[in-house]
Amino acid sequence: MSAFPVAFPDAQISVDASVAERDIVASRWTLTGTHRGEFQGVPPIGKAVTMVGIDFTRVVDGKIAQHWAQFDVIGVMQQIGAIPAPA
Repeated sequence: MSAFPVAFPDAQISVDASVAERDIVASRWTLTGTHRGEFQGVPPIGKAVTMVGIDFTRVVDGKIAQHWAQFDVIGVMQQIGAIPAPA
């Protein structure tokens, strides 16, 4: 995760949906930003990218106890030209 602020310094994350049950919060989100720093060995191209993801967070006594995330790095790599997009 530390690579994202360097590669996409203007990144903005919007929460598209969120639901909670007991001590778990699930969120679906979209990150948008401009590729202005190296990312996964790819030099910056100045192109805007969009990445989607989901998070699950377990909260105990008002604090984050565990956090799991999945996000579309392959999609970002396609957008910055590091790998070909599907036909």
